[in-house]
Amino acid sequence: MKAGKTVILSSLECIYDRNVYCRVALGNESRDCYVHENFKCVVIVQKQEAHSPKYANAYIYKSKYYEKIAFLSRFEKQLISYRDSLPKHLKPYIDNAANILSRYFARRSLDEVFCGYCDDTVPSALLYLRIQKAMKTEEKKDDEKKEPMQTKNIILDDVQFDREELRSQLLDLLLPLCRPEAVVQMRINEDIKFCSLVSLHIFKNISHHDLFCQHKKKRENL
Repeated sequence: MKAGKTVILSSLECIYDRNVYCRVALGNESRDCYVHENFKCVVIVQKQEAHSPKYANAYIYKSKYYEKIAFLSRFEKQLISYRDSLPKHLKPYIDNAANILSRYFARRSLDEVFCGYCDDTVPSALLYLRIQKAMKTEEKKDDEKKEPMQTKNIILDDVQFDREELRSQLLDLLLPLCRPEAVVQMRINEDIKFCSLVSLHIFKNISHHDLFCQHKKKRENL
């Protein structure tokens, strides 16, 4: 170009046209970078950071660097949650499990009982219990066949829980995560309830005894 000579380019499609390039901005400059056909980029952020309007013009601090929502908007978004990971036949257990915990601790708000409680806590616990039960079922089958247990895909769709089984396993799993004050308050409530029942029982016995004595005196007077 500088010397004014003619350059003829031929049969270069296999070198250039098949490659994929991406324009990458670095500060005030932009460059075309070659992208391999197997390249993938996965960005993991919290749901509120990717969808909430209040983050639209804000910077998000992640692992010592900042990202803009405009950067995230270029990606295909997929929401991953424990609730969505549960099969359809186990989703009714979510409300049952929450009711079991609320009744056991006598609290409507379970975040007062468990540290870090959120919408995914109960579905996560159900998913864990489901896997554990499926593994035990497979172990029993292997023991009956007298074969060593091998690593294989475990069928989880057939796992079911009855109410008492769900209650027992759920409490065994989550009780170690309780706040100490919640456990103490639960014990106090149990003691108060026990004392109330004892007092009521004594009161009833005394009342019956008084009535019996009064009836006996009347008969003696006659």
